[in-house]
Amino acid sequence: GHSIICSRAKLSYDEAQLMIDNSDRQWQPSDFPCIINSKHVPIVVNSVIKLNKIAKQMRFLRQSRGTLRLDQPKLSFSLDKDTGLPNGCNIYKYKESNRLIEEFMLLANMAVAHKISKTFP
Repeated sequence: GHSIICSRAKLSYDEAQLMIDNSDRQWQPSDFPCIINSKHVPIVVNSVIKLNKIAKQMRFLRQSRGTLRLDQPKLSFSLDKDTGLPNGCNIYKYKESNRLIEEFMLLANMAVAHKISKTFP
């Protein structure tokens, strides 16, 4: 089948994390220039907060069933702007917004696997 995705915003992990961390804040359109239509700011913020709550519930259910966890530290490198060579590194801080996206990516993968197994038994 076909699908159409109508995006209201293209958020970075940091922007989504701001929404999660400050769910009670009254956001202004100037806070998120990535949201094309300013009237969509509250819709996008509320959606991120609701999706995060759902992701937490899904993660809890997966983990309670004995899901394999691969919480490996991830290195992030900084590059010299002139040479492009690495000039430092640190451990990437994994945020709630990363987990939100991870949960829905897993859900999408499971849905595709289910469809394939039904179509090609």
